Amino acid sequence: MSLGDAITHYLKRNRLFGRYLEEEVRAAWPEVMGIVIANHTKDLQIEKGVLLVKLDSAVLRTELEMGRELIVRRLNEKVGYQVLNSIRFA
Repeated sequence: MSLGDAITHYLKRNRLFGRYLEEEVRAAWPEVMGIVIANHTKDLQIEKGVLLVKLDSAVLRTELEMGRELIVRRLNEKVGYQVLNSIRFA
């Protein structure tokens, strides 16, 4: 068993794997979305598979609303698991 497998097993056994994946999504946000969008992002929270994104720009919020399915798909692909089902912008 590799170290990565051992860590994954430990996290799953102790019911921490979901939180770990949520942190992976938060960490992937700047890389997936780019530095400009990341700089306008004020907060990221995940509740029951829904990523809640607080932005400081109404124009950017409107633009991102149109591509929400693609964003969810890219973030899930980046972390390698189906963590998100939806995304909401505020």
